[in-house]
Amino acid sequence: MTIDPQKITALAVHLYGRRIGILNRLGGDRYLFSFEQAAPAMPPNAARAGR
Repeated sequence: MTIDPQKITALAVHLYGRRIGILNRLGGDRYLFSFEQAAPAMPPNAARAGR
């Protein structure tokens, strides 16, 4: 089974194993990212740890 990337309109985005939002293709070069209501906050040391 092959997937045609042009037909994909939404992509779930995960961070640290939890879904944080959805990336939607609107058409052309336009995309919209929407955060989940309960998206986890980034751990305070994640930026320093290079994750």
